[in-house]
Amino acid sequence: MKSMKALMMLIAGGLALGCALTPAPVSFAGTFTEVLPADRLTDRAENAITVAPSWLRADLQDNFKRMQASYQDIYAEIILNPSQPRFRDEIAFCVANIGTANLEDPDFIPDLLEENAFYIYEHDQYLPYVRVQDTGDPDTDDEYYTTTFYLIEDNGSLVEYELPMEIYYWKIVHPKIEDEFAHYINPAAVGDVPAAPPTGVFWRDWLFTHTEEIPATRDMYPILRDTMSTVEALWGNTTTGAIGTLSQWARDTLAFSSGSERPHQPVRIYTLHMGRCGEWQDYTSAASRACLIPCQNVEAISEDHVWNEFWHLRWIHWEPVNGDGYIDNPLVYENGWGKVFSGVFAVDGDGFIYDVIDTYSEGFCTILATVLDANGDPVDGVRLTAKDAGYAGCYGYGGADGTAAVLYGDGLPANLKIQTELGKIPDGSATYEVSPLTEDGAIYTWTAQYATATLPVIPWTAVTATETSPFRLNVHYTVEEEIRTATYPFDKQNGYTRHFADGSVDVFIVDAANRALYEADQPFEAFELQTMSTTGDRTFVLPRYDIWTVVVTAERKITSEQVVNLHVVLETDPGTGDWTAIAETTRTVSLMPGDRYTASIGGGGRFGTDLRMSTTMLHPGETCWCNAIVYNPGLLVEGTDIPLFVILDVFGELFMAPDFNAFSYYTVFDLQVAEEQTFVVLPPFTWPTIIGSVDGLYWYAGMTNPEMTALFGDMDMITFGWEE
Repeated sequence: MKSMKALMMLIAGGLALGCALTPAPVSFAGTFTEVLPADRLTDRAENAITVAPSWLRADLQDNFKRMQASYQDIYAEIILNPSQPRFRDEIAFCVANIGTANLEDPDFIPDLLEENAFYIYEHDQYLPYVRVQDTGDPDTDDEYYTTTFYLIEDNGSLVEYELPMEIYYWKIVHPKIEDEFAHYINPAAVGDVPAAPPTGVFWRDWLFTHTEEIPATRDMYPILRDTMSTVEALWGNTTTGAIGTLSQWARDTLAFSSGSERPHQPVRIYTLHMGRCGEWQDYTSAASRACLIPCQNVEAISEDHVWNEFWHLRWIHWEPVNGDGYIDNPLVYENGWGKVFSGVFAVDGDGFIYDVIDTYSEGFCTILATVLDANGDPVDGVRLTAKDAGYAGCYGYGGADGTAAVLYGDGLPANLKIQTELGKIPDGSATYEVSPLTEDGAIYTWTAQYATATLPVIPWTAVTATETSPFRLNVHYTVEEEIRTATYPFDKQNGYTRHFADGSVDVFIVDAANRALYEADQPFEAFELQTMSTTGDRTFVLPRYDIWTVVVTAERKITSEQVVNLHVVLETDPGTGDWTAIAETTRTVSLMPGDRYTASIGGGGRFGTDLRMSTTMLHPGETCWCNAIVYNPGLLVEGTDIPLFVILDVFGELFMAPDFNAFSYYTVFDLQVAEEQTFVVLPPFTWPTIIGSVDGLYWYAGMTNPEMTALFGDMDMITFGWEE
């Protein structure tokens, strides 16, 4: 309304020159102002990431930024300055893939990571069936890595194959097997007690070289190093090769029994020389890794049994305690023991689990569960537990889509429980029965919703622009991946971060006023609102000049981090129909829960004219003055000889400054970027005594283009009067 009335004043003053005045196009700044999430890395951590192998840097960054700054520097120093450069990849892998709770535990001694790497190479010389191979130079090659090569029996001959590098790092290098702490342990103390060396020892070399007297005899237990030093092949059949030899060593040093103590630490298990399936499992994995044999734990919790697998071109069933018939015989439990598995899973050293029931059962089904908050939005960080009538059989974890999946046995009831940071569904100990009797090959689904709990709320209202301008924003975004975090159900200190395809974010555009409301957690209006979105191409024609901000946010995420590729372009069309880019930014940004990214463009303030007056109600004896100020706060607008009109409206009679006649104006001779100029309309004077009072008088001010056919920037208006 103000601009229209001022425009009428200009027209009445004779400026129209026979054509209608329209607002002139205003140009924007040539660069976006970006606000990135807080940098959570110390300088030393960033340096350590730089020297790590390129394939490891993302994982290393994930773990570093979840550590306190002091711990970042401790582990960065070990990566930057190992005793031998060839240890750097093994050390960096462990820093990247041991849970931060373990790394920040006061009992954890960081030197263990260097010792862990050292003995991998040290043991290599004693083991004929394996050799450790470095590829590349850790000081010069970005892609350097290490793995192992194995000799195997094949039709009476020894042939060599290369272990996939990821299995080398996860199943040989990683110092944490499952639910034990990665600590130096006092083997003589009851209860898996951490202790600094020399009292405390780490299993990798201690199991390999230690022996002690067999009770009630003068004989010594066989030394693992010596036992394995004559073995030429990893595996040939159930009784030969490293697998068969290590199986026998385990049976020679460990009885199948237990007392009141049920340790998890391999060195304590050795000292007791007895254990049941759980102790045998941890013991076998540790001894295998000490001998550079890739090995992992396998869990059938619902049936109260556990065992191992070793890698030989595939994961192979292995349970040394039960003898030679328990190598590569995965159906022995179901078909021989009569087990009915609800779930079987393997576990990595960081607590990440994955279903392997398809190896150990001839029948299984799939269960999918999706959890929504009270508003119907998917909740990230879901943990799905599936069980029959006994113990939980399997666990599944979800990301931004709120969905978790598990493979589950057939011929069993399936009872489900969901847990997120918002709570449990159902409450308490109750479960949801998705099927009274599962069937092989079936897929069962469940959508669960919280009654009142919600994700963090952003108080937006989606709106649509009703005006247009010759400017538009093009916003392209794709959530490249999400980084999920969770803890192992049987060891809360064992937490992982893993990368998964896709994810989701919230995206919207706001003007300056609504951005201020948004950042103050107040209700605001948002253009082009896209919620829980994985990818999008949005074109938004700006309704007016303002400071416009593109917001990409993970504020409604609870546990998962979102990695987003962004390309934002500001374009203009001078009226020809051809859009031309005048500013753009391309960036990959990582948003942890609660983070947001913004890209803003504008002039940093209002472009146009501002009127100022000493007071809007004058009294005798007061000082009166009036100035017009031209603002150009950083826009790419320059020009010369720009007319500035300042008009006094006295009850419809118009007087144009500076001459205060029917047609007069100021000239802005040189309009520069990031500048303001002041024009004195009324110099200071003392307001006289005037009988009576008046109000409803107006000042108008605005610029036009040099041809006086279009307004240029914002206009301003002041209403004033006087009293006796």
